[in-house]
Amino acid sequence: MRISTLVGRFVIGLIALSFVAAILTPTPDVVPQIALMIMMGVVLGILAFIVSRFKSFGQSPQSIKKLIIVLVCLLSITTGYSAMSFLNDLHRSENRSSASSFEGAAFSFANLFVAYSLGSEGVGVVCSVDSPQRFTSAGPDGPCKVSFADGKSVEFNIIRNQIGWIDQQHKLTFLGHVLNKDDLSLMRSRGDNLKVTISSPDELLAFVKRLKAEQAASTAPPEAAPVTDRSTGS
Repeated sequence: MRISTLVGRFVIGLIALSFVAAILTPTPDVVPQIALMIMMGVVLGILAFIVSRFKSFGQSPQSIKKLIIVLVCLLSITTGYSAMSFLNDLHRSENRSSASSFEGAAFSFANLFVAYSLGSEGVGVVCSVDSPQRFTSAGPDGPCKVSFADGKSVEFNIIRNQIGWIDQQHKLTFLGHVLNKDDLSLMRSRGDNLKVTISSPDELLAFVKRLKAEQAASTAPPEAAPVTDRSTGS
């Protein structure tokens, strides 16, 4: 068989696989389509090499050869699509398992709006001096967006073990201060009952420290009263 014939069939095969990939992965992103086409092409090449090694294939009639080629093509398409689907399902299951390992939400703490993510690896907090009109989140590890009354908005990803601060000019700065899970739990439980104004990260950390001291004092066991010796009257 001439080289030009082989090249022509190879080009025709690539075009056919590209159409099949476009049909099986109807998304605007061409990366999955190219990945599926490459996967089907690799499987097709391996199967074609295996079949060509059989002597019976070379001795078969032309009609049987065409039928075998069609079956090999269908098998390569099925195998490539199944492998691609398995990898996609595996990726989605990993995302679900990682998302279930931590919690993300928002609440009010004094005059602050607080968005957070809480997980086994730590806690991340973003505080805003102004309460936004709208807060959206794409998941605990996904981007968040807060929109304010003046039309400005801030998009961010919550970073574990850091405090992000959105000032009155709606500028976000990550400061590196760490709050643990107990601090966040205390802030959530006491946030709605506080009538104070917090205007800086230092004031926030100092106020959380004061709340922790008050909580520790309220839960500490009372000191035992001194025992009086009645026999001596003292």
